[in-house]
Amino acid sequence: MTGKRVRRERASGVRHPGSGGRSEADTDLGDPGSLVRGNMELLFHKNLYPRKAVDEAAEAFRETVKAWVSRKGSYWAVSIEPAEAGVSEDEAAGEFQNYVLGLTIAQRGNA
Repeated sequence: MTGKRVRRERASGVRHPGSGGRSEADTDLGDPGSLVRGNMELLFHKNLYPRKAVDEAAEAFRETVKAWVSRKGSYWAVSIEPAEAGVSEDEAAGEFQNYVLGLTIAQRGNA
């Protein structure tokens, strides 16, 4: 199984700590003006999944999902929200997790 899925309530008005309300550790690949984070959080353990794979997946899925990547303990936390009508969160999450896994395998093969 790839990363963990955590459902959560939508929270508006949430900002990241640090300069300009955003932490250097975070990558916001959704709408830069949005303060709303996705309803689904995917967790990828840092010992298994390189940050590069998670960031590349978030960039590749930019048209399909809004994604926010941050650190959460021993995990890369990715909050996602479908950006297209008709795409379910579960479908988007599953595809995103598979893509991260594929990138991780590819990157390890090139190491």
